[in-house]
Order: sequence, then C-alpha cells, then structure tokens
Amino acid sequence: SAEGRDSGDLKSINVYGASYKFTDEFSAAFYASDNEDVFKKQYLNLNYVFALPQDQSLTFDFNGYKTRLDKDFTVSDARDNKIWSLAATWAVGIHSFTLAHQRSTGDMGYAYGGYRNDGGFGDGGNTIYLANSYWSDFNGKDERSWQAAYGVDLSGLVLPGLSYKAAYVRGDNIDDGTAGSGDGTEREIFSQLTYVVQSGPAKDLSIRLRNSFLRVSDDAQAYNSEGNETRIFVDYPINVF
Repeated sequence: SAEGRDSGDLKSINVYGASYKFTDEFSAAFYASDNEDVFKKQYLNLNYVFALPQDQSLTFDFNGYKTRLDKDFTVSDARDNKIWSLAATWAVGIHSFTLAHQRSTGDMGYAYGGYRNDGGFGDGGNTIYLANSYWSDFNGKDERSWQAAYGVDLSGLVLPGLSYKAAYVRGDNIDDGTAGSGDGTEREIFSQLTYVVQSGPAKDLSIRLRNSFLRVSDDAQAYNSEGNETRIFVDYPINVF
C-alpha cells in the first residue's frame, strides 16, 4: 500500500526460531517475532518423555509465551503478558491420563495476532499452543486454570484408527477489565472422537468430531462468552517432496 503496509495493516514482521531433539526423550523449540511498531513475542516449548516399564510412559510438556507491546502502539500502561502451561501425561497401554496447570500474568491478557484493520495486532495469526487451549484458551488477565483429561486408543477395541479424548478445564481469578473484576471464572467440557484412515487411496486422512460446552461467570463476560460448539475437521496430508 501507499503507507508501506499490507491489507491487514501489517508494516513488517521478523520471525525466527528453531527446534531441536537433544535425545530420544527430550526436545525443545524456541520462536520469536518482532512485529514492527506493535509488539515483540517469544515462545518456548520443552518436552520430556520418561519411559516406564510395562508399556507405560510419563510425558511432561511445557509451553510459554512472553509478549510486550510497543510503547508507541498503545496509550495504555497495560503492555506485558506472560502465559505458560505445564502438562503431565501418564500413558498406560491404550489409555492416557493428563493433568495440566496454566497461568497468565502481567498487565493484560494474552495478545492474539489478527489483523490491525480488524482490531488485532497485525501479524495475522491467532494460533496458541497451550495445554488448556480447546474452545477457550483460558488466557484472560491473571487467569489460572487446571485441566484433567482422559484419552483412549480404540483401534483394538472398536475400529483401527479410532481414538477418543475428553477433558475438563476450569479457570479462575479472571480480571476482565471491568470495575471490581478479578474473581471471574470459566469452565469447559471438551470431547473429541478421531478416526484416521488406515489404508487405501485415502490413507492418513483424519476426521475429528469435536464438541465443547463452555460456561463463563457474569463477572468475566467482557473477557469471554459462553456457549456450546460442535465442529467437524477433515485433514488430508499431502507429501510434496
């Protein structure tokens, strides 16, 4: 455009990062972006798998973001957010059990991307990789959330390629920015049935049927809206090289 910005009002962005598998058990990733005149953001992932006897494993997965808005981008003093999650998953045979904790701190909630001409920050992205991110991302200002989840591989019981997951997440301490807020809560019941085609022309095509029930307290309505949602995802990988 004439002002040197794209259709989403992005001036320029530099993105860099790397991922590395140190051992068969431990891997890590770090990525960062500098959205010119808007914000700087960093992301860190650490993953470690402990192999246990009798077809068992214990996996720890850490994800974290640090975001700081440019002082010239906002007139508000609310410029910083740190959000992280730590999940522990015990897998035994066809079953998996997950406990996770997630916490958001700073002057504001997590800053999504989006497009500046649509009220966002200009980098175009809204993806967030955190343990408690399902329909809600549980990323309000000062929010703390806990998750309990169960998964089962139904390949040997019902149909090869079929699996199921259910999770319950509850968040509290939400400050939605309205007067007197700071004790808001939200909770989500999530379930997903997944089928992956095992052979034939459609091999590796996956179909996911996902459902969420989300409830938000009255003193957190400015942060999030409650509702019920059902989605169907169809993914088909294509090998280019």
